[in-house]
Amino acid sequence: MEYINATLVVAFGPLKWSWPLCVIWLCLVAVAPSTVCAQSQSGSIAVRASVSRTVTLSLSPNASRAGVELSAFESAGSLRLVLSGSESKTNLQVPILIRSNTAYDIKASVRSQTAVLAQLQVVSVEATGKLVAGHAVTEVAVRSLYDERRGDGVGREENLSTIDASAPFTIVSGPRISLGGGLDSSQNALKVILLLSVQARVAEGSWTIDLKLQGSGTDIP
Repeated sequence: MEYINATLVVAFGPLKWSWPLCVIWLCLVAVAPSTVCAQSQSGSIAVRASVSRTVTLSLSPNASRAGVELSAFESAGSLRLVLSGSESKTNLQVPILIRSNTAYDIKASVRSQTAVLAQLQVVSVEATGKLVAGHAVTEVAVRSLYDERRGDGVGREENLSTIDASAPFTIVSGPRISLGGGLDSSQNALKVILLLSVQARVAEGSWTIDLKLQGSGTDIP
């Protein structure tokens, strides 16, 4: 806080000094600094600001289609993946990128009339560069039903058969990821590889499945 220093200059014409006048003059000199100080304090301004929570999802640029038509749509923290194919059973790995300036949850939901997403598993989680927080990988939490990072495949067959996949369900959560950069920076994201196993409901013809991933900030430090 800065205070304003002021100098008071008063010009007097010829007058006769007397004891009462001297007393008044001394009082004015004594009161002036405190008045200026009080005015400067009352004029102080407190500025408060906050940064909004941001969680974004995107499809990794090097995603392989593997014989399946894959379209990605990004909007307001969500990533919608539309997959189409004709095989009766298809396994596909899809790498996604997560950026966040806060702790986060990632939820998934599935809709389809012609196919079933039998499995949705997290195969690996890795940092893309130096702008990823050190604990973003080590403290990421994957629900055990969808965690295939060990690669043993134990108890993972048709892991979506026990829930209503059309209602959002949490698959991944974790602490803040990005230390800097923007929404398109190459070194501030967490790369998560998903393994999708799709089973067609139709004996012949093509199928389409709609997978939506939604990211949101949480209160976890």
